[in-house]
Amino acid sequence: MSPRAWAGLAALCLAGVAKAGCTSDPGDSASTAGAAGSLKAGAGGKGGRAGRAGGGAGGSAGKVWSPGGAGGKAGAAGGGGCPELTASGVDGFAPATPCPQDFACGPGCSPIFSVGYRSRNLSKFRVDPGGVVDTAGPTLLYRATGAAETQRVGMPEGASEFGHPALSPSYLVARHYTWPEPKEAAKQNYMHIYDRATGKLVHWWSLPGTEGGPSRVYWGAAATDEYVLLSNGASLLRFDLAAGGAPKVLASSNCYTAQIVNGQYLCPDDSTLQFMSVDIETGESAALAPGPAMQAGGSCALDGSACAWVDYRDPPADKSTFDHRMGGEVYRFDLASRKLERLTFDSPASPHSKFSAVVEGDWVVWQQHSVVSKVAGGIIVPSLDQLYRDDRATGTRCWYPLKGVLGVLAGELHQHKLYALWYDPNVAYQDRVVAIDLDSPEIPWECGPAPAPVVVP
Repeated sequence: MSPRAWAGLAALCLAGVAKAGCTSDPGDSASTAGAAGSLKAGAGGKGGRAGRAGGGAGGSAGKVWSPGGAGGKAGAAGGGGCPELTASGVDGFAPATPCPQDFACGPGCSPIFSVGYRSRNLSKFRVDPGGVVDTAGPTLLYRATGAAETQRVGMPEGASEFGHPALSPSYLVARHYTWPEPKEAAKQNYMHIYDRATGKLVHWWSLPGTEGGPSRVYWGAAATDEYVLLSNGASLLRFDLAAGGAPKVLASSNCYTAQIVNGQYLCPDDSTLQFMSVDIETGESAALAPGPAMQAGGSCALDGSACAWVDYRDPPADKSTFDHRMGGEVYRFDLASRKLERLTFDSPASPHSKFSAVVEGDWVVWQQHSVVSKVAGGIIVPSLDQLYRDDRATGTRCWYPLKGVLGVLAGELHQHKLYALWYDPNVAYQDRVVAIDLDSPEIPWECGPAPAPVVVP
């Protein structure tokens, strides 16, 4: 099991620095029992990561696709003073009981899901103009834009967990799997598609297991109203919602998170270590802007304007591997003009580790370590202690220290709101999905002229 965090940094582990290392949990998440969290990437290097073993095009024995079924079991109380969300017991949405504890997540910040998680949620929540979806163990959470109340749906069967959600205009999509793993691969992994308006289960697939047994290796989910796509760690599978049947293998792919923009499946790939594009109709695959070094820690704009990532071609970052990184600079790729620009210029004199580059129009936002990176190493979450925003339209760059807001991992940028995971690394049941209004007067930005972007051939 390789839990991961946001924006394409794969095989990450939130671990305590006290006694325990990275502990695996059902749900592709990690225990919150430790103290300050750290992000540690799994094996690999500049030359590329080996693709994980996964199922091929064929499904498991029996029917691999079906219309939706009935609801699941009732929920139970959890710890930390907040209810632990489990199955709702209905086929469709039920109100989510809010956590009674008020908490402050920093200037301009407000919670999206005020519920307690059993463990740190490493499957990426998803945002689009219509709302936010996330997973909390055996419960799928959804909050529509402008809605005051969170809705939830629960497992339709068995003791199992949700993970790796996705959104399409009409559907909520999530993978689920049983725990502990059964012997039959056909009973291990499923993909569920829910009606976004009602929460009713409308389709499901049984996902192929790996040779010799079941597999929980499925991620990189992205969806349209016609297709659901996800990676099994080696191949990109496309499921046809209208036709059903076994999935089609489109291309090689090892992406942990992805977006579909104008018919292209876009993601930082863990095997090629490049930001890749796959045509969802033809399967044609290519790097957006092939580079000489690793491209990671990035995502694409919800408005379809651009992608951004941390690029490691600039010394001393060119000595980095997937596991051990030093420096890195923020690059922006315009999807219409195909122009690649370098936005930051710390290297080589003063390299700072950067992470979670997100983009919207002319805005690019990222997290950064205030201390110069002298030795390549894993990325420590609390050390990502500065938030930067770069406005290319005005030539302004602003930053502020993330002091007093504990852990923050950025996920998406929409209408100048940064959607992120907020957590207290010292207390379990405190993780939240939040929105930070970057236009808020509460945020103590320091601003100055941004360096002029440099077009990269």
